[in-house]
Amino acid sequence: MFYNFELKQLLKKISHKKIRSTCVYVLKNNKLILFLFNYYYKLKNRDEFFLQIEKREKLSLFEYQELAKPIPFCPIEKVKDSNYYGYAAALKKYTGLRTLPFSIEHGLYLGSYVPKASYYRTIRSIITFSENRKSHLREGGIEKKIIPIGPYIHYAEPLLDDQSFQKLKLELGRVLLVFPSHSSLEELSKVDIQPFILEIKQLSKGFDTVLICMYYIDILNNNCCQSYIDAGFKIVTAGNIFDVNFIRRLKSIILLADFTVSNSIGTHLGYCVYLEKPHYIYKQKVNYISTTNPNIILPRSRNWNTNQLITLDQERDEIYKYFSSISLVITDEQRNCADKYWGITSLRSTDELRQLLTS
Repeated sequence: MFYNFELKQLLKKISHKKIRSTCVYVLKNNKLILFLFNYYYKLKNRDEFFLQIEKREKLSLFEYQELAKPIPFCPIEKVKDSNYYGYAAALKKYTGLRTLPFSIEHGLYLGSYVPKASYYRTIRSIITFSENRKSHLREGGIEKKIIPIGPYIHYAEPLLDDQSFQKLKLELGRVLLVFPSHSSLEELSKVDIQPFILEIKQLSKGFDTVLICMYYIDILNNNCCQSYIDAGFKIVTAGNIFDVNFIRRLKSIILLADFTVSNSIGTHLGYCVYLEKPHYIYKQKVNYISTTNPNIILPRSRNWNTNQLITLDQERDEIYKYFSSISLVITDEQRNCADKYWGITSLRSTDELRQLLTS
């Protein structure tokens, strides 16, 4: 998690498992070695990285294929995860801080699972969503400083300025925004797409536009994109994982919506509720298949122990309970649920956050 993707691919080529494991361990636990690797790739990719960021900032939300294209890894932040989704850039602008030596949990974690990387010596402090997540980290043996700050999208400025936003909103009219389950670098999301499309069409009555917010990996793999287009929907994306404007672009996309829907639980749900956009989960079985062998279906929580799986199911069921029925307004139960897992009451003012991050 804390070394760049190019290095990760290189390490995969090391055939001897013990040697590969030792390389990964040393890199993740030795600050000097991690610094040297980061410095190398920052020096190598810096110019192209900022060129791509500047170019993509001017692209339309609908130029999803261009926005999804790879961006060279340029570790501005010391901790790899903190270079994801533009969270660190948004927090630094919000607080006025020049450096942010924290690990940022880059999405919603349900249950008591703690990633191995959280234990590494290169991690000194962790930013997360909620007090509930902080409790799980503490119970998992994490003794480092943990700061819950609520939904990260709060700290990001929308990418679209007011004039551009109003113009686009006028063109789109009433918007139904859809977040399909998404893939990752190691696994490809697979669902029965036709029932989901039929559900979207039913929900879209009374709306002028249906936007499908696709994850960049699914765009690169052309995973269901054409099916959504053939159904008459428009595809948008927040961009590549290393795009520092990802969270800003996502905020503009959500603000365009009048109602939101997904077919699985994800970080987007809490962001929608926080931004006052009602959300509905169309509960659907999602399979994850190996990107190297499409015949292998991967257990979604294959690295979890029994207790972690129990807590995962409990928390997942609680979210489904409140969001699996259609409500055109956000209910009190939904707000309380979003607060529990996304930490809406943990949001910080500029001064509070700056003090927490520097004390």
